[in-house]
Amino acid sequence: LNLLHVGYRLPNNAVVSLFANERVEVDFLFPEEPVRLLWEGNATILEDPVKMGRFALSANHFREIGIGYAYSVPDYGTRFGVRLKYLQGLFNASLPGGTKADFRTENENFQINVDLEKAMLRTSGIQIATGDEGDIGSHLVANGNRGVGLDLGMDFEYNRYYSFSLGINDIGFINWNEDI
Repeated sequence: LNLLHVGYRLPNNAVVSLFANERVEVDFLFPEEPVRLLWEGNATILEDPVKMGRFALSANHFREIGIGYAYSVPDYGTRFGVRLKYLQGLFNASLPGGTKADFRTENENFQINVDLEKAMLRTSGIQIATGDEGDIGSHLVANGNRGVGLDLGMDFEYNRYYSFSLGINDIGFINWNEDI
């Protein structure tokens, strides 16, 4: 969600911009077995364990505030850009990548049993968001979950029909220190 984006064109084919965004990202990495189980159902595998293997989950809500600089070289049809970002983490939940799961459906009552190995839910911001701890208002404005980020980009216009772009985005980190 873009909260603010202001840019100013400089006389030397450059643009300076200021921006603020609210970002929500969810990544769920899993093997093929859960998709097959959802698609085919579990009627054919009653009492047989389904090995899900390793999976990982990461959900983040953070704010990014930054400054950008873009420079254009019109004679070569090329543009370069960089954005420096201050990151403020608001919510995080993650499972480490080594988590394993096995599912088994019982024949009599179709109850699904789940066995987890190395499952550890890591969170930050949940107690504050639910009102159990801290002040949600001050947490949303300023908190101890800080980080930095960097975006790099380049665009080359070969001719009026073809152009090539390269972007390396969201290089950075957030140190989750509050309400862990």
